[in-house]
Amino acid sequence: MVTYELVQRDEGMLRYEYWPEGDQGSEPGVFAVDLNSETAHLERPAGKDFLCRTTGSEMNALRDSISRMREESGDPPLSEEELSTEPEDAVYEWWRYYDHALRDLSRRHDKGEIPERGMVAWY
Repeated sequence: MVTYELVQRDEGMLRYEYWPEGDQGSEPGVFAVDLNSETAHLERPAGKDFLCRTTGSEMNALRDSISRMREESGDPPLSEEELSTEPEDAVYEWWRYYDHALRDLSRRHDKGEIPERGMVAWY
């Protein structure tokens, strides 16, 4: 779970703080959203956030495993549109909690919202 809160709003720019596990006693992370260019960037990761990494090879192994499970259930394998094949040597990185907060904020922005605060839970 991650919580986030709008802490500054200037012309076309929003700045949010976020807290992994909703722990507002810990060091918050800070990210900014430019509404004009519809871009965001992480200014400082939260003290309890962490960087995740995976490779194209690992993503392809996951894709193949899901396809096998689907086929065993009588469903078609994953299509390229559902989950594309990745270059084997590609490396992907993301911040575990920041990315969840940003996806939620993006989803809400697409609906015309600019939330003052938010919370995202996953399993």
